Amino acid sequence: MKARLTCQRRARRGYTIVEALIAASVLTAGVAAASALSLAMSAQEEMSHRVARCLNHHETYGRLFQLGLSPTEAAALLPPEPTADSVTPVVTVQNYTVDTSAQISVTRMDSTMTFSTTPNAVWSAGTWTSGASNGATTRTHKITVIRPIVP
Repeated sequence: MKARLTCQRRARRGYTIVEALIAASVLTAGVAAASALSLAMSAQEEMSHRVARCLNHHETYGRLFQLGLSPTEAAALLPPEPTADSVTPVVTVQNYTVDTSAQISVTRMDSTMTFSTTPNAVWSAGTWTSGASNGATTRTHKITVIRPIVP
């Protein structure tokens, strides 16, 4: 009789195969969700990195113009930015009256940069490329730079 109770207790310990399969499927769903989140975060980080690089490149271009270089010289001095599609500078000379007796002449440059935030054939420096290449997203960034004309 005692042996019979011991066998029944042993049979009740442990998990059934159904419980083990349910636990495994819940665990699999959690791992799949975590990996999808990881991929989305990687893509967002890559896009943010591209935007920061392009904005830095464009602002450096504007600062070089402000220091006295022409737009052509500033573009030649900077290293090429693979994510930038185009930079379009428009330079104008304007006269401003400071007060009734003084007038100052300035050179004004309105510059527009168009850049891609998603990977393309040009920029594939060994990083993970998310999504299809035909769904490229482009953005524009505009700056206005003013420098005085020194007589």
